[in-house]
Amino acid sequence: DAQLAPGPKPPPRPSGDAVLLTGATGFLGAFLLAELIESSAGEVRCLVRAKTPEEARERVVGNLAGYGLSLPADAAVRFVPCDLGAPGLGLTREKRQQLAQGLGRIVHCAAVVDFFRDYAALRSANVEGTRGLVELALESGARLDLVSTIGVLVGTEVPTAMRNERTPLDEIDDLAGGYEQSKWVAEALALEAGRRGLAVAIHRPGRVAPSAQRSPGAGSSADFSGRFLLGCLELGCAPDLDAPIDLVPVDHVARAVVRLGPGCHHLLNPEPTPYRALLEAARARGNQLEFLPLGAWRARLIDSERLAPIAALLHGLTEDQAEAALTPDRALSAVDSTASHAELRRLGVDAPAVDAAWCDAAIRNLEERGELPLSAAPPG
Repeated sequence: DAQLAPGPKPPPRPSGDAVLLTGATGFLGAFLLAELIESSAGEVRCLVRAKTPEEARERVVGNLAGYGLSLPADAAVRFVPCDLGAPGLGLTREKRQQLAQGLGRIVHCAAVVDFFRDYAALRSANVEGTRGLVELALESGARLDLVSTIGVLVGTEVPTAMRNERTPLDEIDDLAGGYEQSKWVAEALALEAGRRGLAVAIHRPGRVAPSAQRSPGAGSSADFSGRFLLGCLELGCAPDLDAPIDLVPVDHVARAVVRLGPGCHHLLNPEPTPYRALLEAARARGNQLEFLPLGAWRARLIDSERLAPIAALLHGLTEDQAEAALTPDRALSAVDSTASHAELRRLGVDAPAVDAAWCDAAIRNLEERGELPLSAAPPG
């Protein structure tokens, strides 16, 4: 799966400044599109799963609105229907040639992010979709930016040796999750294209969290963190754990992806957030919540449909194993991101503070969208 078709000929020089973006109907993709519209000199071409350009546009605009964003009337954006998991991206040869014309950069953000499915279930979207875009980049000479995950560096346990931006992929053989495995293979495909002469950037974000500055507080309730937060608020209780969480505001991740050059980059927060921060912010806004010992909380999971996948993940685990599964960011203590943080500081892309004000904005956003199961004005 990690091999590209033979192609000894080096890629051509990029022929223009248009940017191709995938994933514009997702959380990070929405903010990437907003960032690219502001900063790109050329047209932004959005590849979208749709039957017509009109349907593609409607999906993207609707997704932007869900995060408090909008498409400027004068934005140079083109919407291209496709199927990332199909051979050749589901495009005819003529449409692929049109897509490649004037293309200077491909930002591949689209992926199925699912921590409960195995590699085989994720292969089509996450591996074959990347393969199709790598092939397009090699044909056009466009720089390739792959949005991966910091999870490719850490398995089920804290690594015994530090891992950084230069750690070879073939040294990482302890990935148990299908999502992380699929991203490992996607990175291997991109790196092979780099060895053939293509300019490649690999971006490894941590836990992409609600926005800090652009549409403050806007976040996703469909990912693991959002599902966990809302599920605990539904139950009225959360496990009493003491652990750090690496929360990286989505607008910071988008800005970093757009501005960083080729290479491997870790998009983590220099200051990890306490596990209880968002839960405490929700309680401060009037939501009923108590912290229970892990065993007592696990016994309550049967009452939450939202937490059913997490309950399945924990089924059969010992208490220590369950705690490790709920606090995977502890493994990031073995990840060195010094070089990435230094490069971001050099570019003036400083990580915003994930503080009490940020937490409050995130909870208020959920209230405004009607997603919290219980909301009330803060006491007093």
